Amino acid sequence: MRQIKFLTPILLFLLAGCASEIHQKIKLDIPAYSPINIQEFQQIILIPFIISSGTPEAASIPAAENVAEKEKKNEEEKEKRKEEEKQLAAAPKKIEPALDVQAEMIKYFATELGRKFKGQVRLEARPLPSAELIHKPEYWQSLSPDSRASLIFTGQASFKEEIRKAILYRSDLYRADQSEEDLFGPEKKLASRHVFTLELNLALIKPETGEVLLERNFKETKITPDLKYPARFALYELLQRVKLILFRQIFGEERPQERYLLLK
Repeated sequence: MRQIKFLTPILLFLLAGCASEIHQKIKLDIPAYSPINIQEFQQIILIPFIISSGTPEAASIPAAENVAEKEKKNEEEKEKRKEEEKQLAAAPKKIEPALDVQAEMIKYFATELGRKFKGQVRLEARPLPSAELIHKPEYWQSLSPDSRASLIFTGQASFKEEIRKAILYRSDLYRADQSEEDLFGPEKKLASRHVFTLELNLALIKPETGEVLLERNFKETKITPDLKYPARFALYELLQRVKLILFRQIFGEERPQERYLLLK
């Protein structure tokens, strides 16, 4: 019994010491893992991508289809939707048909790589003949001898724009347009959205061995209520998103992260 009474103050002291521990949140710049030692390369050879053209088309959001089925029960609402569809049919489905996706992408990556890479960035005139060649080492090994200290940057891409139609309620329209909610406006109406989608399969290849050092797939989407939003602007914004992730891996860029430091 005396031993228990003797140990009690010690246990209380230890518990008080543990309770006094506090933690502090700190921010650290931690480099990202990179499978590429970029320092061993003297130049990056940028080969034009294989471009798959997307045809814009009018589409409906799946959730809107269920709403549309319910609205068919109401003949008056059905007539209103028909009238609105006729008005929206006049909206242009391809705002900028002259946009050269290949040229825009090559120009973008050549500029951004030139800013970040300390060596030379060289552009090839001919695009990649086939996507299957990415994983054929013998094709890359057959390139010119000056490609030994080079890194191949290529892949395939698809960029499309489309007009999607959906039935939105008043609150949804308010959030989407970032405007003041019209309490006296219609409860719901047929709305259009301009949707841009960029799909990219990028590969970085060491031609000396034909090894694919890095391969990433991207699918980025931008949705805007502005039916006249330029496709060139949307493509640039989507490429910016891709670059943020891709360059972090290629160059091992630092990324701010939060950690907890235990203090006593």
